[in-house]
Amino acid sequence: MTPQEILNPLRPVRIGEFVAEPGLNRLVADGSGRVVALEPKVLEVLLLLARRPGETVGQDELLACVWEGKFVVDAVVTRAISELRRALGDDSKAPRYIQTVARRGYRLIAPVAEVPESTGTHREEPVALAAAPTEVSRFGARRRRAILLAVLLVALASAALVRWTTLRPAASHAASVPPEAFRLYAQAQKALAGGSCVARQAVADLERAIELAPSFTAAWEQLGWAKYNLVSSCGESGSAYSEAIRAAKRALELDPASTQALALEVAVLTETGRAEEALALADAHAGDSPQLTFLAGYAATYAGDLEGARERIEEVARRDATFFAREGWTPNALLYLGDPGRFLALVPESATPLLRFYRGYALWRSDRPGDAVRELGPAFREQPSDPFARLAEALVAEIEGRDVEARLLLGQLALQRTRLAASDGELTFRIAELLAAAGDRAAALGEAERALAQGFFCARCFSAAPAFAALADDVRFRALLADARERERAFLARPARTAPPGHS
Repeated sequence: MTPQEILNPLRPVRIGEFVAEPGLNRLVADGSGRVVALEPKVLEVLLLLARRPGETVGQDELLACVWEGKFVVDAVVTRAISELRRALGDDSKAPRYIQTVARRGYRLIAPVAEVPESTGTHREEPVALAAAPTEVSRFGARRRRAILLAVLLVALASAALVRWTTLRPAASHAASVPPEAFRLYAQAQKALAGGSCVARQAVADLERAIELAPSFTAAWEQLGWAKYNLVSSCGESGSAYSEAIRAAKRALELDPASTQALALEVAVLTETGRAEEALALADAHAGDSPQLTFLAGYAATYAGDLEGARERIEEVARRDATFFAREGWTPNALLYLGDPGRFLALVPESATPLLRFYRGYALWRSDRPGDAVRELGPAFREQPSDPFARLAEALVAEIEGRDVEARLLLGQLALQRTRLAASDGELTFRIAELLAAAGDRAAALGEAERALAQGFFCARCFSAAPAFAALADDVRFRALLADARERERAFLARPARTAPPGHS
């Protein structure tokens, strides 16, 4: 085998002055440690080129290998190369990383090295693999061998690949899990790590893995998150929330200490109008993981306890500096408290449509419309079915003064969510806010009332949003605020949380 053939697609790879970390969808710069988050497909393009250093890879091959036969326009390759050059600080006219070969494709001209497994990611000395052009076999065969090797390693080590949560099979059940179940589980993990709405095949793979190994705790955990993803990212029926909860409860039966299953239950409770239950559950276990501490703040945000939410967000940042970059959650309480700068400091640059939308929204609220449009723009082009990609496109339309188009996009999204019985009150709130900003008072009021009914009763979130200022004198809006404040008061009057073990 050539060095390129054994390059593990799951391991960090040094490319010039950067380390590409596939599991985290990011680049880390040598020296400065600057982190640049990348969309999964964009990073896959870079990794494909890294496995063919010095060799020209055509656009058709990039489309076939990275987008795997899905129907996309050819421009996605050009956009991916442009994103990579921006991330790497490269110049197409004087390239140091990616060279365009006219009418043929692209080639990576920077040196490539695999990062050893024995130490950390970007701090260790690399093992040299390639620094000059070389003739190698086609990428497809190498990719299949690399994936088979990765799956074998997963099976032997009982280790999960990374989605946007960190999952590990319970050690007590590892011996009873057959290799085929691990293969299906790893395959599902890879799909879910690859983007927003890719959950359906992953669900099928996980269900088959569970048929083969009914006590495979990690598969139950991941099945729950995949079901959750069907609602939160794919815009499918809210009934998948109940299926997610059932999977979480089964995982907890198998492993009562499963923080991933607890986190899933808290997220679903919050997004189905039960913030009080969600906060009680999360606070009871917040010492177990930063994710549960954050999700306690997530529930507190829905309930209007923004100071309590900020306290938990900062606690998470102290305990785990990489949490927000790794897990993909957004600390929205900071936006409602009027601190978009701190929000932007915590959230990675870009990745999923959700992250693109909220970073773009924060930039918009920071009076940086040009930066906001640049951040928001790729989301809809890359994943048009994702609800947050559609919110991003609507916000771009509003920033550019195309209010009619924005209202149409938001109206279609609201109608679809109503038909599917979607219940995430904060997403409904965001639709209401953007409708108000686009000048559709009646539709904005209707969605605002729906958000409250769905359990998003943060009164200050409604009253402080600039877009709702035009509704301040409306009788229905005043009634909505009164109802939200009453429920918020009841929530804040509950007994204060106790600090988790080991925390003050």
